[in-house]
Amino acid sequence: MAQIEKHRLSLRIADIVIILLCVFAMLGYFVLPLWTVRAEIPLNRKALDLGLTAASAEGSVKDEYISVAGEVLKDIFPETGGSRISVSVSLPTSDYIRSWFTSDRAFVVDHVTRVAGGAVKAVVDSVSELLRSNRDRILKAAMKVAVLRAAESTGADLNGLLTSAGLTDEWIDGKLETIRASVEKENASADSVTDTVVSVVDDAVKLMKENPVYAAVAMELENQREDIRAGVHDALKDIQDREGKLTFDGLVNGLLAPYLTLAAQSLSEQGTMPIELPHETENFPDLNDPAEFEKLLRDLASSVSEKLTDEDMDFYLNYMRVVGFGVLAVCVVWLLPFIFAFVKVFSKKNPFVPVTLVPVFLGWPHFFALVLAPSVALAGDALIVRAILETAAQNAGGPEAVIVRAFSSYLETVKISFFSGTLFSFIAALLMIAAFVFSVHHSRRIKRILKAEAVSPAAPAPSENAYPAGE
Repeated sequence: MAQIEKHRLSLRIADIVIILLCVFAMLGYFVLPLWTVRAEIPLNRKALDLGLTAASAEGSVKDEYISVAGEVLKDIFPETGGSRISVSVSLPTSDYIRSWFTSDRAFVVDHVTRVAGGAVKAVVDSVSELLRSNRDRILKAAMKVAVLRAAESTGADLNGLLTSAGLTDEWIDGKLETIRASVEKENASADSVTDTVVSVVDDAVKLMKENPVYAAVAMELENQREDIRAGVHDALKDIQDREGKLTFDGLVNGLLAPYLTLAAQSLSEQGTMPIELPHETENFPDLNDPAEFEKLLRDLASSVSEKLTDEDMDFYLNYMRVVGFGVLAVCVVWLLPFIFAFVKVFSKKNPFVPVTLVPVFLGWPHFFALVLAPSVALAGDALIVRAILETAAQNAGGPEAVIVRAFSSYLETVKISFFSGTLFSFIAALLMIAAFVFSVHHSRRIKRILKAEAVSPAAPAPSENAYPAGE
């Protein structure tokens, strides 16, 4: 009997472990995001090739520009390494559960706004840091592009033009130092920085005039002098602060706002994300300021509310409810062994119930779909995804095939990672196997002992008349 009690105590300990594992698995759904996708997008030569290939296929960039783009942008898009832009999107589990208990339009707007706002902030923070760390390289590329645009109208050969005309990297670096110093002066303004930029243009014109081959290009730059002054001044005026001063942070926001606005408009036109960012650069917020970030969320909410039709809302809400139903179904899978184990802890006989195997097979579908499957697809330089893209390229043909293959090559260098609070359920399912084996072992030991006692009952104690008198 003592041995049976010992094994029953072991079963109770296993039941307590099962209870804790069930709580642990369900907790992951509610304290962590259902799904987080993080991408680190490198700005390397393959990224440049992808952009130029797409631009060439669409006809938005002339072929002669493509031939010199690698040289112009080599500092921003190096062969190896380079800067990275981090983008992340998180989907909170609680919203999908709450979708079952509301039909309020404001709920959908709030969900889309918070998800999109978090993604926008991640992009802004990443790109702002990218611009800060690469400002000289970006300005150098901008100077080269300005000269090449002027040269194009004269019919000059763009290949090797900059170096042959004396506008070497060393010369440009020296002028960039002059521009950088003017931007970082204590009282830098649109007027002062514009004067510095125009003086650099004058120096370039003077240098190119020394070579008769490039006299026409120099003349074109000289003719554009006032247009350049006006364009630079207007751009800088838009990004100076309320006191009329120019800071590099303001310059970053000014450079960033038009591109984010363009990207948001593109997504909106495709129906991917109904968001519209501010168009005026002076209204673009500093998202490191909590108050400004909250203002951006309010603006996004207003834009989403205006663009979201009743049909869109119903579709999105139904989608959230389907996902929420899946979450609740998995929670029920974990709730059943929790209830059985809880009852068994206080049971006198503590019978073994094999329900602990259910979550081992059905308790982690979200982790498989949201983390394991996409991670495997992107493993080994994304061989599976690239094979799918190659098939798509073969079926598409023409310019689209060229773009798809360029994207496939670039995908090798993109780092995409997935995380989900359902990781808890996956870990719990693995540990549940150990708890199951432990429970089976002690349950069988109890059965063997009971069976042995039933087959060989204990012999009765001898009575006083067991032996003849006198013996």
